[in-house]
Amino acid sequence: MNIRTKTLLCLSVTIALIAPSCAAPTPFMIYGWGSYNISTDCDNLTVSLTNPDNGKTWTAEVSGNYYQIMLTNGTDLNVSEILRFSATDGAYSSITDHTITAKDVGDGGLFEFNITLGSIPGDVNDDENLTTADAAIVLKMAVSGEYSEVADVSGDGAVTSLDALMILQEVGTTA
Repeated sequence: MNIRTKTLLCLSVTIALIAPSCAAPTPFMIYGWGSYNISTDCDNLTVSLTNPDNGKTWTAEVSGNYYQIMLTNGTDLNVSEILRFSATDGAYSSITDHTITAKDVGDGGLFEFNITLGSIPGDVNDDENLTTADAAIVLKMAVSGEYSEVADVSGDGAVTSLDALMILQEVGTTA
């Protein structure tokens, strides 16, 4: 190979490697609706999104139980990164992770990404607040071997003193 051919080959490879990383960022629309476990609309919805891979956080625009947000692929998120949706109405909440796929990017976003709110983890007396009373009930459940998904704050499949401790820690941070 002569020097000219080698130079052209090297230049072609360099361009092929650089071009994809220089692709223009594209809009990424996300929208959906919030409801409760009992299929009724949540009219006091707040939705925030976090990308744990880059540390960015956003708050979606909300109207009634509808939410939407416009992010930018290539800047705010990329394929294989996670978006964490945190939704609440002040009493009930939901945290959902979604891994961004090439299809999501190709489609231009996540459409009708609906969120279902459930009980606040640890709110076993269902008074819409975490209190020491919840921790006491969970501790009694742990001793008697009872199970409740709401009481299993740690998500380990069992109600234990750890769940009661986690409730007390949360009560201590909000008091």
